[in-house]
Amino acid sequence: INILFDEEIASNSGNTKLYFSHKKLKEECRFSQCKDQLERLQNLAKSNEKGDYKVLIYEEIAQILLRDQKPKEALAVINQAKKEFPKSAYLNNVQNVENQIRNETLNIFYNAETQTNKPIHFVAQFKNVNQFHLHIYKVDDVNDYISFAQNHSFSKIKKTLIRKEKYQLNDPKDYVQHSTSLEIKPLPSGIYLVKYFVDENSENLEKEIFQFFVSENKVIYHKKANQKDSTHVLKLVNSENGVALANENVVLYEFSGGKVLSENKIITDKDGLFSFPKTNSKEYYRNFLISQPNSKSFQKL
Repeated sequence: INILFDEEIASNSGNTKLYFSHKKLKEECRFSQCKDQLERLQNLAKSNEKGDYKVLIYEEIAQILLRDQKPKEALAVINQAKKEFPKSAYLNNVQNVENQIRNETLNIFYNAETQTNKPIHFVAQFKNVNQFHLHIYKVDDVNDYISFAQNHSFSKIKKTLIRKEKYQLNDPKDYVQHSTSLEIKPLPSGIYLVKYFVDENSENLEKEIFQFFVSENKVIYHKKANQKDSTHVLKLVNSENGVALANENVVLYEFSGGKVLSENKIITDKDGLFSFPKTNSKEYYRNFLISQPNSKSFQKL
């Protein structure tokens, strides 16, 4: 195949010659895993051959530099392409790479269940962001939450805004992703939904939501059977010290498809134990929202 490329390279000029030179280089590197691919691409971009196809060569150079965690060098290459070929139809290609480098990104990592009245730790993973906001809401209605768990329709769930928090980040402006540990001030027991965003005036927030349970208690498996078996035995314990909670009121909401299938009120025994009720559901997996009304605590299994 190299013979064919060589023939096309020898018989053409301008963009066509650059195209076949580029294709030959890529084929050779695909088969030989060449370690000098970047250098060869740079030499091709600097060659005396004229043509704005070089913008696509610059794009590949920028992608390699970005892959190697060298975003500033990638931006320099993109700027060179714009400077050399300001009217090229290929500029959108390098512009997409530039957008990828300059775009703000923010992701939140958190524990799904945390303790009452203690700081709630989470991790912010960010790039090109120096601050962000949290709007913290408490869910007002269990049935609404169960529906939300299925359809994630934030606007339809009944909730109360608890507070807004703002966080400053140390962004070194190096176009590289960083992580930092932060905390939310303590909250009372309940189910919480949190919107997070960089621009507080942004309207497109639907996907930027996380949720967690704040609880005094924890549910653990005491005896685990197969998924459909009603002989699961669970234990309700205090989250702080692990002490079993005897004679505690518990409400079990079994749900599927965003709807409550059953609601059962039970009381833990002297060892804090309880079991799932039998079900008529044909679903293989059973989903429960577990509530302790006395402490307003929740868990999800």
